[in-house]
Amino acid sequence: MNTVNSRVNRRGRLQLDEPTYHLGWYPLALSGEVTGAAPLGRDFLGGRVVLYRDAAGAPVVQSAYCPHLGADLSVGDIVDGEIRCAFHHWSFDAAGRCVRIPTEGKIPPGAKVFTYPSAEAWGLVWAFTGEKPLFELPRVPRAHESELVYRTQSNGIVPYEPWLPVTNGLDFQHLRALHNIPIVEPDMIQVNEYGIEYSITEPGKQRHGLITGANTFSLYRNDNGRESFTLFSGTPLRPGETLIFSVVAVRKRDPQSEEERRIAERHLDAIGALTARLLEEDDRVLATIRFRQGVLVAADRHLASYLKYVREFPCAKFIEAC
Repeated sequence: MNTVNSRVNRRGRLQLDEPTYHLGWYPLALSGEVTGAAPLGRDFLGGRVVLYRDAAGAPVVQSAYCPHLGADLSVGDIVDGEIRCAFHHWSFDAAGRCVRIPTEGKIPPGAKVFTYPSAEAWGLVWAFTGEKPLFELPRVPRAHESELVYRTQSNGIVPYEPWLPVTNGLDFQHLRALHNIPIVEPDMIQVNEYGIEYSITEPGKQRHGLITGANTFSLYRNDNGRESFTLFSGTPLRPGETLIFSVVAVRKRDPQSEEERRIAERHLDAIGALTARLLEEDDRVLATIRFRQGVLVAADRHLASYLKYVREFPCAKFIEAC
């Protein structure tokens, strides 16, 4: 995999000759879609990857194109935890090495495919767009995954970049105007190298937001003791086209009775409905936007911080990996 960093001009605008993508963790599929029985193909970063599970059941994400003649490995099969090309039956292990060619002779040293760092969390299979992860997988504030009951779904494909909807996490003006959500300014906001975190406290309410990378936003809400968690993440399929996933969650009760399970399901229904409404209202604007950082006002200061963070976030341009 070859990468180049993006450049930023004096006005803070990205200067790119070809499409580039932010480094980070990107969800590619629901966990149930990735099996050890058959490979799954997915467009990614203007190219294509193949997903499957190795012999131990761990998810594997690799460049989809065979180094022999470029056949799509996702139309091949899985044999003993290795992916096999349909065209000439070259087989590759989970590290991307060609381990078997059904002809005589030595396997060429260049017979390998790029293997992305991958992980599984929140009912999703994720890949990191680099040689090794720069930061941990996205999480939700104030809880571990094991402490929550959650639902994960794909929300379809949208016609904009994955960093754009994340702006809404720090655009408090739009929450009041577009969504009619009364919200006060954060009492804490911290911009880190690979994330942004903020908290809001008001009588009977708490909000704790977390941006991970440039494509994932998660939120903790506490309304008069009723807790909820959401996570939203986008994956660039190609320039201007993003696959969206979302997670809604509530805290587990232990032990959990049948009645408590029903209450949790109703709560998840309500959170899911609210999340779907907010995404739909945002999409009506974002699907038609010609985004530019125009004339900002004092109330945009947190949004401006996020836009600066995005401009400076490390990018990678994939040349041969996909």
